[in-house]
Amino acid sequence: MSTQSFVLLNWLVDIWTAAPWPTMVKVVDGPPTTDVSGEVLLFVGSDAAPISADDSAVSRSQWRLLGNPTGNRRDELITVKGSLWDRRGGTDMRARRNEVDQLWQVLESAVRDGGALVGPAGSPPDARVVWVELSEVTVRQIQTTQGATVECPFILTANARS
Repeated sequence: MSTQSFVLLNWLVDIWTAAPWPTMVKVVDGPPTTDVSGEVLLFVGSDAAPISADDSAVSRSQWRLLGNPTGNRRDELITVKGSLWDRRGGTDMRARRNEVDQLWQVLESAVRDGGALVGPAGSPPDARVVWVELSEVTVRQIQTTQGATVECPFILTANARS
């Protein structure tokens, strides 16, 4: 049985692509591949740090043996990296920060209201992501010659069964 990390990453891309963003947000599946200046971006499975070899998702598994004589089921704790960037420039850091706060609220609502996560076809009936939470966020404020930027790398934590 495969890790539920793949299911979780796909779900996050889907719910955030469909989210009712108040401004144009480009949802990027993985690390940046092009110039990202002047855009509002949400990276899924990447904190979009300058070194692009970061872990997209990490799964820590514990095999369930109680009541499962074959020992082929597991509980997982999954962490997923992401980052929300607003690089539209300007000189008003407070305005940029307030805009990112509004986007963050949409991001959180999409996770809370995103619906059930179940395992891929052929999974046991109880194979699913049990809970998901945005467990850590960092706010970075950057002022360059291109203007104000706010970056919010975050960690999403999930518990899953497979």
